[in-house]
Amino acid sequence: MTIPRGDIGSGVLNNQFYVTGGWESDWCTPSKAVEKYDPVTDTWTSLPDLLYGRGDMVVGVLENYLFSIAGEQKLGGGPPPNCDISIPVDYVGKYSPSSNSWSVEESLPLQVFRFAGVSYQSATVEAIYLFGGQLTFNYNINNPNGAYGGYEVVNNVYQYVPTSVAKKEGLTDGQIAGIVIGVLAGIACCFASATAYLLYQRRGNYNQRDVEMGKRLKGGEENDDNDTEISFGVTPGQKDVRSL
Repeated sequence: MTIPRGDIGSGVLNNQFYVTGGWESDWCTPSKAVEKYDPVTDTWTSLPDLLYGRGDMVVGVLENYLFSIAGEQKLGGGPPPNCDISIPVDYVGKYSPSSNSWSVEESLPLQVFRFAGVSYQSATVEAIYLFGGQLTFNYNINNPNGAYGGYEVVNNVYQYVPTSVAKKEGLTDGQIAGIVIGVLAGIACCFASATAYLLYQRRGNYNQRDVEMGKRLKGGEENDDNDTEISFGVTPGQKDVRSL
């Protein structure tokens, strides 16, 4: 890294390693620095800073985005002992490689730091699973070291689904309306084509009947010349009333 720091977050996106936040030499002020490491060229690239500096965060990757989740800040922001107490936060930021920028994502329902997380994607689930962590400092916790208070530790498993990813799981009202209109238009087109085909077939049948009628009438005229009365539907010797 070009900026030395500890308690950082890290993730892999498109075969590039990302390092976010942490603490530099000033352990009272969290870093906003973000860097990308290319293992092929062995080079570091500085990226836009985090929107909120913090350490001990989880970094997850979903839908070609990088998510920096929760983490730790310090109380007071001054020199020790004013910044001895860690403050967990619920911030979530989303980094887009295509725009090379950070945006605010939906926050966690709890403030937590020093926890673990794993990105998970399947045919039905896209989420970042978060495990355990420490919460806000509690002065009423009995500390075995004799000091007052401590950080509550949790054992919960939380499934975090970013809002931008959750929206892709379903269709919007506009998309649904577009699909319905397309289906109805397709049905109407098929109906029109079928109607035109039937009319064409029917007209073709009429034309065929006209041809057959013409042939029969022509044959009747020739038979009249031979003094033979033959017409369809009339036996020889009978008068065809239709010819009267």
